[in-house]
Amino acid sequence: MPSPSELELFLKFKSQIEFGISLMTLNITNGPPLNCFVIFSMLLSNLSVVTFSLANIMLNFEGKLTTNSVFSCVTCIGALQIVLKALSVCSYENHFLQILMWAQSLYNERTNSEEINEMIRKILLQFHRIWIYIFKFVAINTILVRKLYLKIFLFRFRLFFWLYILSGLALCVINALMGDEGVIFRCPFISLDYQYYLEVMHLLQLILIMFAILSTVYADSSLIFLGLHIMAALDILNEYITLHKNRMEVNKNFIENVLKRYCDLVDNIDLFNEAISILSFVQFITSTILFLFVFCAVTVDSNNPIGHVIVVCSMIQLFLPCLFGEVVKIKTDRLSETLYMINWYNLSVTDQKSFLILLGVMQKTYGLKAAGMYNITLYTFIQVINSSIRRIKSTKLKNFLSIFR
Repeated sequence: MPSPSELELFLKFKSQIEFGISLMTLNITNGPPLNCFVIFSMLLSNLSVVTFSLANIMLNFEGKLTTNSVFSCVTCIGALQIVLKALSVCSYENHFLQILMWAQSLYNERTNSEEINEMIRKILLQFHRIWIYIFKFVAINTILVRKLYLKIFLFRFRLFFWLYILSGLALCVINALMGDEGVIFRCPFISLDYQYYLEVMHLLQLILIMFAILSTVYADSSLIFLGLHIMAALDILNEYITLHKNRMEVNKNFIENVLKRYCDLVDNIDLFNEAISILSFVQFITSTILFLFVFCAVTVDSNNPIGHVIVVCSMIQLFLPCLFGEVVKIKTDRLSETLYMINWYNLSVTDQKSFLILLGVMQKTYGLKAAGMYNITLYTFIQVINSSIRRIKSTKLKNFLSIFR
């Protein structure tokens, strides 16, 4: 069984993940008043970004698009993506919380075999390290004192947020250096003749972009946290089967235990898939449109660093769910292969029949689907990028790009 300190580490993160789930599902009625206020503020800020970006586009559009107008479109689509993703999962908060409770049960699991307990502990620790590599960039030495381990872990969790904040600050600084050309928002409540209008708008851009970054980071990190535990459970089941490869005669409940673990795992994968189905579809649609505008801006003004930064950030945001879907598909496929390689032919005729039924059940490939139609895999990620690039190269889009000049 995982050590109490590892369970304590999970519980420390649990409150953060619960807040991320509330933020992602726009739950502003339950929870501490401060959390409800923050969630409402972030929703209001994203809606303000959409409104102010559209106002800037309508104010500046005179039959000819400019780089400023395109970046206003990009900002509007980005904020609209955040709002639409939140609306798509607002009724699935219980799904996410149920998966979170199931993830916690992995830490509480006990068996009669110390070997299996140690295997579970190592796999959970491995995925903690993956979390560290993704968000903290530096591995933590497990020999460190447990209290120091916890402090460093939480510190690097905060560092993850600061890195995103600094990226947003860099974008705002670049816009500020561009002067009026860098103003991608127009607030209808502030007169253009106001003496400090330019400074106020740059400050407003900074505040709203920071709120958008924080809401995205919290929501996406909560999904990744749940996804990592689904992958950990897949590895635990695979290793459990491998450890009993030559011991099936000893463990009379092997088939029953594997079937129970597998059904429990599939239930949570289906629960997760149901919750993010529409969210993923919204992500693909808005990302395609977003890539289209950003690639247009980069094509017209390749010296502008903002476009390149937005391209990279958008690709990373789309790449992570596609990578997760690919990994889940590969790991579920591997389960049936691992099960088939054990010495099942030494079992009794009755157990062999049960085993073949179990093998047939596990041969089904489980993965994630967007809107129940499109597989969420790396191939889909490549298709989205390729689709945007092909449209940029098309004749119609070349005519569209000519209005920039």
